[in-house]
Amino acid sequence: MSNTLKTFLRLSYSQKLIYIRKALARIKTVTIYKLMFSQIGWRSYIIRPLFITPEFISMGDRVKVWHDSRIEGIDKYGDSHFLPKIVIEDRVEIQQRVHITFIGNLKIGECTSILPDVLITDIDHIYEDIENHPGEQGINCKPTSIGKYCSIGAGSKLLAGCTLGNNCIVGANSVVKGNFPDGSIIAGSPARIIKRYDYSSRKWT
Repeated sequence: MSNTLKTFLRLSYSQKLIYIRKALARIKTVTIYKLMFSQIGWRSYIIRPLFITPEFISMGDRVKVWHDSRIEGIDKYGDSHFLPKIVIEDRVEIQQRVHITFIGNLKIGECTSILPDVLITDIDHIYEDIENHPGEQGINCKPTSIGKYCSIGAGSKLLAGCTLGNNCIVGANSVVKGNFPDGSIIAGSPARIIKRYDYSSRKWT
């Protein structure tokens, strides 16, 4: 009996179901998504997405996307045309019901964890004419990116123009906009830095 089978048999019932779901998702990755995505690593998997636009997504290896996530590049809005692209680097984990929408070049650095119910966008809606429908007044792009080894807390909203450096932690339910340097702990609405990592002493201060 192979070690893989032995390991599987020792799992609890619920763990067996998760294992099977992941295995089926990986099969779908190498047989279907491989043909649809701009790029996708063969050990990545996507479980029952709500909506995706694979032609605008470049996904590295060992990326995990859990159920009901929406990763949407918008190439046309009204009379405007865009060239959307998202790069999701190796070993990123995107948990349930995450909504990522973009019209420009958006990047999520390797080994970043995005918890449930997070919004990430590089889109700002134009609202200049108060007598017209807000949804019919066009959109603008403000560059947005997330560095490596970041953790984005559940329910957080990363608005257009948000740039996180490496090793940033965003507290749950934060509303984030602006530039934040490497090693920042960010929380609040609007979010602000509450701690910084001192790379020389290797401590949070």
